[in-house]
Amino acid sequence: MSFLSRLKLAIKAFMDAFYDKDNASKENLNESILKEKIEPLVSRVEGKEFKTDLKKHDDSFEIKHEDQSVIDTQKKRLYKNIFEYMTPEEYSRYRYLNSYGLSVTGRVKMTKQPRGGYIRPRDMEKIFLGQNSNDGLDGLNPNENIPAGLIGLAVDYLTRFMIGEDVIEAFNISLIGAKIIQENENAMQLISKVKGLDKESAISALKLSGYDVVYRSSVLGYRPVDTINPNDETLENIITMVNRSLKFFEKYGPCVLSGFDLKGGYTTIIAKGDGDYLTSDTVWDFKVSKYSSNTSHTLQLLIYWRMGLHSVHQEFKNVKYLGIFNPRTNIAQRISVDRISPELIEKVEFEIIGYRPKDKMFYIDEEVLKRMSNRYFSDIGFEN
Repeated sequence: MSFLSRLKLAIKAFMDAFYDKDNASKENLNESILKEKIEPLVSRVEGKEFKTDLKKHDDSFEIKHEDQSVIDTQKKRLYKNIFEYMTPEEYSRYRYLNSYGLSVTGRVKMTKQPRGGYIRPRDMEKIFLGQNSNDGLDGLNPNENIPAGLIGLAVDYLTRFMIGEDVIEAFNISLIGAKIIQENENAMQLISKVKGLDKESAISALKLSGYDVVYRSSVLGYRPVDTINPNDETLENIITMVNRSLKFFEKYGPCVLSGFDLKGGYTTIIAKGDGDYLTSDTVWDFKVSKYSSNTSHTLQLLIYWRMGLHSVHQEFKNVKYLGIFNPRTNIAQRISVDRISPELIEKVEFEIIGYRPKDKMFYIDEEVLKRMSNRYFSDIGFEN
């Protein structure tokens, strides 16, 4: 017997105990009793009879019977029945709230923010760190021949190396990607050429960064690193932007954590992700772009901060600001965490990150449950 069939029988049984079916009406429908009876039933079914495991990216489901022998047709029928009383919008919302195994950036991309964003970029204090226009975007050569994303990684990793991080640690993600596709030897040869702010180091940093996609996304996005051949203009820009980053740390540093993970703060929804830099009082994200910061950037920072507080890194307890530094424009932006309302923080932690009671296997909005209940009772003949 399916989940929905058992649920219908259970509801009918206790309804018969409380109501005269011939005189049933909305007036004598005691919602508190109804809720009291339904919730233990749902909890029992959730806790003992079924386990729902939301899968990565495609959000598909694997529904297992306690004896682990449910056949595919039964799974499909159960899956259909559970969501039979949801509208497409409610179903989409449910899938969002119960996503599985995402990265921080992946979660940000799938999150629809309110108008202006959870944190408006225009509310951040903006500081130009140069003396004139040549210290900003105008001071860089426009003729780069390497994708901006790859340049951003190279600038980030070279900066970490130049502020004192071990070269292996600075390019850790790149080395993991290389290992996955069995190019360890080539990656280590490139590592040996990273020595400072010279063109050979910049070339090696770019090629090493090409391995990142294997770990962060998939092997399908990998482009052989031997085909990454930057021109002199690109290399000069990378060196300039790393130098700007070093001056940035002279003003806002020292750096307490770089390339930090969020161990201890991960959830079922956000299972991976690493941040850029943490100074004594600010979580910093580096964005190497000619465009202004956007709401995705600020939400990403907000998530790093809250997950950092749940992580093993005690340094996050001293955070007073969230900041973005762009070495391409040479502009730093900051906002005090005191300006972020507790209600917004609670919403982000619960809905986006997934800090919820551990006994809840999945989450559905109360309003959605109520509407589903109304549709169900209408379907079995009770006008609600």
